[in-house]
Amino acid sequence: MIRHNCGIGGAYQSNELVLDLYEIGTMLQHRGHEAAGIAVVEKGTIKDFKDMGSVSEVFDKKIWGQEIGAETGIVHNRYSTTPVSTIAQPLTSTEVAIAHNGNLVNVDELSRKYGALPETDSWFILRIFEEEEGDLVKAGLRCFDECKGAYNVVAINRRGDMLALRDKYGFHPLFIGNKDNAWYVASETIALAGIGVRYDDIEEIAPGEMVLFSENKRETISVENAERRECFFEYCYFAHHLSHLNKKGNSEIRRDIGKKLWEKYKLKADIVTYIPNSGLDYGKGFSAGAGIPLEEVFAVNTSFKRVFITPEGKEMRNGLHLNRYSRSYLKLVPGNKVKGKSVIVADDSIVRSNVVNAASRRLFESGAKEVHFVIGVPPIKYPCFYGIDFPTSEELIAYHIKSNNEVEIGRYVAKLIANNLGIDEERISVNYLGLKELMEVFSDEKGYCYACLNGDY
Repeated sequence: MIRHNCGIGGAYQSNELVLDLYEIGTMLQHRGHEAAGIAVVEKGTIKDFKDMGSVSEVFDKKIWGQEIGAETGIVHNRYSTTPVSTIAQPLTSTEVAIAHNGNLVNVDELSRKYGALPETDSWFILRIFEEEEGDLVKAGLRCFDECKGAYNVVAINRRGDMLALRDKYGFHPLFIGNKDNAWYVASETIALAGIGVRYDDIEEIAPGEMVLFSENKRETISVENAERRECFFEYCYFAHHLSHLNKKGNSEIRRDIGKKLWEKYKLKADIVTYIPNSGLDYGKGFSAGAGIPLEEVFAVNTSFKRVFITPEGKEMRNGLHLNRYSRSYLKLVPGNKVKGKSVIVADDSIVRSNVVNAASRRLFESGAKEVHFVIGVPPIKYPCFYGIDFPTSEELIAYHIKSNNEVEIGRYVAKLIANNLGIDEERISVNYLGLKELMEVFSDEKGYCYACLNGDY
């Protein structure tokens, strides 16, 4: 079954609906590359335009040039967390359209209830909204009662109403904002800022909350027993580094983690660099703490999309494209900045070790004396069932190491890389942040999900 961790958004009573949905979608492109689409309400009819590909590709193929006289609509881009599929959202019926971000964990129960095992878990959410015949609030309340797991939903009905809903645990982010008498919804603040919504006019939808936009006004409905368990990985990798999911921006949080890594390991080197692009802020934080210059060593091949969430990235877990990734994506910038030097490399996380292997090979081939990785996320030992793409333990390198100590796990991973490259073990190290230090960075009153680190689901 296909499950989605994606980017979703919507616009209510917008005078530039298609352009607004396009800009929201493109600003959330880092959340999914596989498929994209929009659904709009035009003269009491739900219309959808969707296909495989990026937001800009789908708009070029399906949307630009269309006569769309609508003011309310939703947008979706997809990153599927289980097998590659040709499903594109929004999902639609004659009465409603929905865009879903997350994973439902009770699909067996829902399949028995509805007598079907669809290709995507999002179908169950559409079915609930269909049965309520366009009553978005009733459907939303049923989602809270029937659905378990992670589910952010933006829905519209053919009357032109829009609903934004966040599950009781708030695993993934969702925000609303207003501008020029129009209301907008997006998975991240960066998308709302991108269409001109002022920061002071952006609000978080809280866990267990839904917001209805109808008859030119908004209404907020909250349910009981909500408990924030927000995915920490959103802050450390998945969300855009310029988004503000918290009082701090993501960029500041990642720099703070980089400083924590310096305080923990006190590594010495000639230069600090980073894996583009998500390692940049970790590198900045480590560099500032250590007083070691930050250098751009790796150049990104922009024809590659965000590797972790692409179909090619899924195949890399089996080693099918690792060599192509190493040679084509992780190129070194012109001028050899690493020859004869000790290099610290910052990155967000190690899931399957593909990237650290590829980066190590590049650096040692270019004459680096030593390579020391500093990794912002502690060892990932447990699968994620709520929307990040490591659904089984077996694919996680840290799972196979019989230790829960991040220092010991780092030594073991470094040994594997050294053996793979045929170099002395003393020339490479892998240095993870610990869970305790990570929790110190997330020191406010919000609750977070660390299940992939500690198995506490």
